[in-house]
Amino acid sequence: MLALVPRPAVVVALVTALAASLLGFVVYLLCVLGDLSDVAPYGFLGLYAAALAAWGLYSHVQRAAYARRVPLTLRATRAGLGPIEREDIVEGYFQPRRHGHGAGTLRLLGRWNRALFQAETTQETAKQTLDALGLGVLEHRATFAASGPALATIPRQLGVVVALLTTVHGLVPAAWHEPASLVVLVPLIVLLGWPARLGIGLDGFTASWFLWKDFVPMADVVSVEAHEERAIVLTLRSGTRRTWYTAMRQKHAPVRHREHRDAVLLRMQEALAAARARPRAPPLAELVGRAGRRHEAWLAAPTELRTRETDYRTAALSRNDLWRLV
Repeated sequence: MLALVPRPAVVVALVTALAASLLGFVVYLLCVLGDLSDVAPYGFLGLYAAALAAWGLYSHVQRAAYARRVPLTLRATRAGLGPIEREDIVEGYFQPRRHGHGAGTLRLLGRWNRALFQAETTQETAKQTLDALGLGVLEHRATFAASGPALATIPRQLGVVVALLTTVHGLVPAAWHEPASLVVLVPLIVLLGWPARLGIGLDGFTASWFLWKDFVPMADVVSVEAHEERAIVLTLRSGTRRTWYTAMRQKHAPVRHREHRDAVLLRMQEALAAARARPRAPPLAELVGRAGRRHEAWLAAPTELRTRETDYRTAALSRNDLWRLV
C-alpha cells in the first residue's frame, strides 16, 4: 500500500501554530501595556490550545494518519521508489507492529519527517528495499526521534515543573504571576520537551539534544536490549549500562510509543550485528613488515589501508598498531 501524505495538511498545521504564537505575543503586549489582567490568562490558554491542536495535526500527518492509500506495486532502485525520487527520501526504516495492530510496515520519510511511503511487508522485504535505496544499515546512518533527557521520566518532569514555577514566582512581580506563568512556563516546558535524536551507524550510537551529545563507539557495546516499554539499555564492555528513552514517560504508554521503541531497537541490533560481521583488517605490523615476501608484494601491501571501511570516527590505523611500530 502506497501512502502519499497531502502537503496542504502539513502547511495548514504549521500556519495555525505560527498564527497562534503571533497572537499570543500580541496578547502579551496588550497585557503589559494595558489593563487586561483578568482576560489575558484565558486568552493565552486558548492560543496555546490552538498551537497544541496544530502540532497534534502535524504529528498525525507525519504518521500518515490522514494519508491517501493507493494499492501499488513498486520496485526500489538507486533512482527512487516509483514516483518518489531518491533525493526526496531522507530516512527509511522497518516498523514492527505489536500483536493485533497489523503487519510490519516499511516507512520512508522526507524532509521534516514527512511520511512519503508506507507499505505492509515483511522484515526481509523491507531490508531489501532499504538496501536498494541506499538506506540499509551498511550504507546509511539512520536517525530517530527520542525523548529529551529533561522530561524523560516522571520524577524529572515533576522536578522541571517545580523548578520553573519557583523561578518565575521568585523573579517576577506578584501582579504578573498568572500571565508570566502562561507566557514563560509553557514555552519553556515545550522547549525542554523538545525531542532528542538518536543516530545509528556502523561506527556507534549517538544521542544528541541541543548542545548535549553522547556517543558510544560500537567497539564498546556488548549488547542492546529493550527496557520496559519505551527505553533501550546499552551494556558496555566496561560493565556500565546506559539507558536511552525513545519517548517521554506516561501513565499508560501508547502502542505507537512501544512500536517506535521496537523500530529503534531493531535498527540498533542490526547495526551491531553488521559491525561485528565486518572482516577485521590484519595488524599494521603485518602489512609493513617484509617477513620474507617479495619486494613487489611488500611495497604493495600498505595500499590495503585505502580499502578499509573507515569514517570520521573510525581511523584506518589503530593506536596499538602505531605504538608497536614505534
